[in-house]
Amino acid sequence: MLKIAVCDDDEKICNLLENYINDSCRILHIEAETESFISGKVLKRKLRERENYQIYFLDIELADDTGISVSDCIRNEIKDEAAQIVYVSGKDGYDRQLFAFRPFNFIEKPFDQNMVTATLEKYNRIYGKKNDIFLLNYICLFNYLFISSQMSAK
Repeated sequence: MLKIAVCDDDEKICNLLENYINDSCRILHIEAETESFISGKVLKRKLRERENYQIYFLDIELADDTGISVSDCIRNEIKDEAAQIVYVSGKDGYDRQLFAFRPFNFIEKPFDQNMVTATLEKYNRIYGKKNDIFLLNYICLFNYLFISSQMSAK
């Protein structure tokens, strides 16, 4: 299951984006769970409590924080290099700052269903089944290593 976080200080935009994501996931046959945050500080607190997501849709300018600060928490504090960050904003001039966090995409406000669907379609094309968990069991006995593995969905 793909875990997606949405963070925008405008609750209406947050709800709209979450609805577009859920609709896009249905269209693309992606099993996903979406959680919305209207506070960057609350999202960072969840991350520090070991909650993690595969995709983050972040507004750049938040009332109590910034999407840049949330990105810094994702990449440098909790050290999540695998998560994909999608910035959703109508603001310009942040290009160099955003580049440091290796964004997956940038969706300009106002956005529509097609922009969200295209982003998730691209994610699915690139990462697809990589969201599955690979279970590895091993036993070390008399200097021999016995390994078994299996794929399991999250």
